[in-house]
Parts: sequence; structure tokens; C-alpha cells
Amino acid sequence: MADADRSNVEIKVLLRNLDTAKTSIKHKDRLRRLNKFRNYVTARPPPEFYDDDHSLLLLGSDSPTAMEDEALSSMVLVGLLGAAGCPSSSGHEGASLKRSARPAISLLRYLCLEFDGGGGVTGEMNGFASALCALDVPRLRTMRLEVHIGKGDGDDGGSRGGSKDDACHLLALVLARHTDPDGVSDEPVAAADLLPDPRNRAEFERWLVENAAPDARRRIKENAQAKAGGGGAARAEDDEDENDEDVLGVFGKRGGKGSSAEAAPRPGQAPKPEAAPAGPPTTWSQTSMAEKKERASGAIFLEEEQKKDAEAQAKAKEEKQRLLQRDPLGILGADRFDLQAADADIEHLLRRTLQEIEDEIEAELQMAGDSGVEKVNWLEAQRQSVLAVAEAKKDGRSILPTSPNFDPMLFLTLAHRHATYGELQDSTSRLSRKTDNQVERLQNLVRENFPLFIKCSEGIDVFAEQNEAQADGDGAGDGRGSLDARFASLDALALSCADQARRSFKPLLDNTNEVRKVQSALSVLQRVAPLLQVPSLMRQHIENGNFSSAVKSYRKVLVIDRDNCEVDLLRHVREKAGEAAQDARNDLELILADSESSADSLLDALRDLGELIELLEEEGENGDGAGPADKLATPRSSGQGVMRPGTFSIDRHVICVRDHPPALACLLLQTSHFRSLVEKAISVTEAAADRVFRGEGPDGGSQNSGGGSGYSSSDGASGGGNSSSQ
Repeated sequence: MADADRSNVEIKVLLRNLDTAKTSIKHKDRLRRLNKFRNYVTARPPPEFYDDDHSLLLLGSDSPTAMEDEALSSMVLVGLLGAAGCPSSSGHEGASLKRSARPAISLLRYLCLEFDGGGGVTGEMNGFASALCALDVPRLRTMRLEVHIGKGDGDDGGSRGGSKDDACHLLALVLARHTDPDGVSDEPVAAADLLPDPRNRAEFERWLVENAAPDARRRIKENAQAKAGGGGAARAEDDEDENDEDVLGVFGKRGGKGSSAEAAPRPGQAPKPEAAPAGPPTTWSQTSMAEKKERASGAIFLEEEQKKDAEAQAKAKEEKQRLLQRDPLGILGADRFDLQAADADIEHLLRRTLQEIEDEIEAELQMAGDSGVEKVNWLEAQRQSVLAVAEAKKDGRSILPTSPNFDPMLFLTLAHRHATYGELQDSTSRLSRKTDNQVERLQNLVRENFPLFIKCSEGIDVFAEQNEAQADGDGAGDGRGSLDARFASLDALALSCADQARRSFKPLLDNTNEVRKVQSALSVLQRVAPLLQVPSLMRQHIENGNFSSAVKSYRKVLVIDRDNCEVDLLRHVREKAGEAAQDARNDLELILADSESSADSLLDALRDLGELIELLEEEGENGDGAGPADKLATPRSSGQGVMRPGTFSIDRHVICVRDHPPALACLLLQTSHFRSLVEKAISVTEAAADRVFRGEGPDGGSQNSGGGSGYSSSDGASGGGNSSSQ
């Protein structure tokens, strides 16, 4: 499985390069990786994939494979669905997509509909198509098909509008073949669940009429009708009082009033004891209110069980009917040939086959070449064979393999007249393998339950002997009626025991279901625990001044879709992480505005603030219009006069950091601090010079006291010098 291992590595490399949150990965890098993976899957022979790789490629980190794998859970992997619906950071309200969304959805269409000879919308599905059709509606919405169909391939959408044709192909596949998460039974979805806008649905309907095959349109219409007509009938509560006696008879309870249904015991059932004498109730169970409540709960429970049994039987019957309609050789799909419909109209099909052969003969007779004559002889021989088969149809033969009158020649004539010898040989080998597997399963069933088969056989022999003895003694034939009555009595007892057991164990089963729900919720919480811890971790990193780790933690929480996430807890985590990110931004701006910040701290703050602003802008959480930052995360914010977020006043100079790039804002702030320091130094120097000129000392006192004579002599000397020089 070296090929499958390489496929797994290729998938991981692709999903890591689809992360738009990484600033180091540009559009050309994502496009190059998508093209490289497409070249890998289009090679001949096609590569192999593990079953887990299908969901991993579609969902990335949200897939069960990534959540259960410790190595993958630490990675940020963006699946093809997320890449196909990734919104553009320059779009308005999610109206446009990333430029890489178009090649991503094109690759997704190829994998689901064309990879490894894919069967299209109505043919046999490969692993990727099965994984896509088994996803629930919220995960399917991550493809943002409404944007692809509404703006794809149009003048207004451009390269950011997606691909309408690819999106319509994938939507047709989902609407025609959607299944439950296990991929066992069909579970139709409505087009309105994936395309809420009626205009987009109308555009998709036009595309179906122009491009989809009739079989695909018919199947989509049938699923839409099944989805609209499902839901089950409402419970008839008005008739509950009329059915109380039957319910009490099933559960073996005594009503408040005597009735003929209570008095008559069932076949094989012991007669009921006489009722207790009438009198005032001594316990709650003897009151009429308790009896009515018990009857109502029993009726509801019995109705639910009967409804479940009816649904299971209808589902089994539908599956059996679907199997009878399929071609046992697997050459023709159910959409191309209905075996039951053909069996009901054999005469018409034979006449149509003969007419087609005669038309071909007439067309070949118009050709003068020798090759035309040879083909006419071959068609005439085929016509004679069909006539022979038609004559053999008079004895009531059938083309259904399950019928005792199955005619293989008639089946091959009507169903596979144009099949080649190679196709018939391959289908026969495939049918033989299926038959061998079925025989092997039956052998394993008998081997595993052999003691039970022996007990049933012995019990049947005992019943037969007893009924023969009873029949010989009474002279009443073979005793078949007595045996049927005995079995009917046993069936009634078994049904009564089953109903009583269901009622007795209902609280225990309900508690078990609740325990399973709690366990499932706990497992989900354990898987998303790293996301739930992000806000508190960000707060700790901000308090410790480790803003790089805070930005890295905030990047993890961006996998939560703020608009389409239906889990309130995850939305709350996203909001709290956004608030912590805004606080981290305020603290980083305070570092830039602090006059005592070192050069290293300024450089680190510039780097972290640039990454944080880029993440906030991509997610539309820039927060420029927020109110005053009154909840700052660290003590560094105390004493700072902030008029609005990112605005600082330094020596009467007001600077808004958010109006400029972080580096330019830092330069402006530090320049203002430097100018303020220079102005202070100049003012101090001027004051000192002024004091010296006035003869004041450093402490403000006069220097003339005690030194006046010296000052006068110097003046006199200077005066004498001047006079002498003159």
C-alpha cells in the first residue's frame, strides 16, 4: 500500500497549504499546490486512497480522522469544502470568494464525479462521492454553493465568484444521492437547505433543464417529493379513549370497569383471578387517576413501538423492492433498466425488439456493399432467435431471477441484447463471487447458531409427535389445526411478554440513552477542548506579556465559522477570543506609545501587532469603531489618557495609531516623545542660562554677597585697561 501512503502524504501537504490564515502562503502557492494534486490524481493508473483519506481531504481538521489522530489534531488542515467556500478578505458581507475557491471546487467535482471512472450523478459512486453525500447539511454549507451559483461564471463575479457549473454538478449529486452519515440508507435533503435564496434555486433549476440528464432530474424530483412528504402522521389522541381497552388487554391490566375483553382469556392463557371487592382505594395505584395515567402512557408507548415496527417493515420492503429492480449481472444501472417493469411488459418489449431488428435490416438492405449483406444475414439470424424466444414465452416464463419460471434466454434477449461477450463474462464472474459469499455467510450463520437450530428442530419434532398422537386419539385427521392453534397461542404469549418487557425496561432504556448522550457530549467537549481553552490562554499570555503566543492561540480559534456555526458554545468562544484579541491590540499600541519601551520590545510589538491586525481584518473584526478601551488587559494601561481606541496625546500632539501602519505609527509616537524631551531639555537649559545671567546660583540665591569687592575690582581693572588702551 505504498501508493495509498503517498496519497495520504499528498493530502496532508495540500491541506496545510490551503490555510489562508498563514501570511506566508500566497494565492500562487495555493494554486500551485492544487494543480500539483490534480495532476497526481489524474495520472494513469489512478492512485489509491485509504477510506479515512476521503473525509480527511473533504473536511481537513474537522474530519473524524484528524480529530482522533494526535499528530493531525495539532495541525491546521483546511479541507476542500472549506477551501471551495473560503470568503474573500476584500469582499463585502461574504459576497465573494477567494481566488483559490474556483480551482478548489473544480478539483472537488473531478474527485467526486470523474475520478477512477466515476459514474456521474446516477451511476456508481466512488469513495469521495460517498463521503460527500454522507455529510450533514451544516458541513455541506461550507462550500457556499449559493455564492458559486449566484455569482460564478458571471461578469459581476469575476475570478472571486466561483464556478457555477462545478457547483451545480456537486449540488445535483448531493440532491440525488444523499445518504445518512453511515452511508447505508438514503436520506434526501431539500434544495432550500443548501440554497436559501429563491433566485439561486431558480438558477439551479434552469441549469438542470439545460445540462442534467433525464434520469438525474427524475431522481432529484423523487427525492424532493420524499423530503416534502416525510415526517410521519400525527398521533390520533382523540381516539385514545376508544383504544384503552385493547391496550389494557395487551398489557394484562384490569380496568376500573368490567368488560368482555377482560373477561375472555387468550388462547393458552390462564384465566384471570376475580377482581377485588369494591371499596375506597388504599394506595395510589388503586386510584382512578393513576389508572388513567398508566393507560395513557402504555398507549403512547405501544403506539411508538408499533410505528417503529411499521417503519422497519416498510424500509425492508422498499429495500427488497429496490433489489428486485436491479440487474443481477450489474451491467445496467437501475436508472437504465427496471427489471420488474420489464417483466410486466414482456410482450411489448419483444415486439419492440423485433421492430428494431427489422428496421436495422431495412437500413442495411439499402446498402449495396458485401458488408451490408453479411450484416443483414447476422440480423436475420438474430431475428429468428428472438422469434424462438417469443414463442417460448407462451408457457408463462419470467425474467426475474427470483421467479421459479425464470428464463435465462429471455432475460439475456430483453436486458442484454447489446452486451459484449467480455461484459457478460465479467458480470458472470462477479455474480459467482457474490453467490459464493452468500453461501459462506449462510454457512457461518448455521455454524454460529447450530445449537439453536438443533433445539428448534427437536421442538418441531416434539410438536409433530404430540399432534399426531392427539389426532390418532381424536380421529381428527393429521392435527394440523391443533398445531396452528398451539403456535398461535405461543405467538400471543411471546407478544405479551415482549410488550411487558418493553414497558418494564423503558425507564432503564431511557436512562441508557441519556447516559449515551452525555458520553457523546463529553467526547465532543474533549475533542474541542483545545478550542474552548483559547480565550483563557490568550488572557494568560497577555498578562505575561507574551503576545506572540496570544496571536498564535487566536489563529487556532479562527477555524470556527462565525456566521454559519450553529453551536452557541463555539460562537461564545469565538466572541471571547475576539475580545481578548482586541485587548492584546490595545496593549501592543500602549507599548508603541510608551516612552520607556526598549528597542527590542518595540520591534516585537510591531511584529505581533502586524500579524494581529492582518487576522482581525480578514475576519472583519478590526474594531476601529469600538468605544473607549475601558477594559485593558494589563497594568500597563493605567494612567494612559485614551480618547478612543488607538488614540494618544503626547505633549498636546494627538496621534491615532490605527490611522497608520504599525511601523509608521510607532515612528510618529517615538518622534513625539523625542521632540517633547528635546523641548524640555531646551527649556531647562534656557532657564539655567537665565539664572546664571542674572547672577543666581543653582539654588536660586544671588552670587554678589561676599564677593562684591572682587566684582568691582574686576570692573575697575577692566575700566583701567580700556582707558589705557585708549
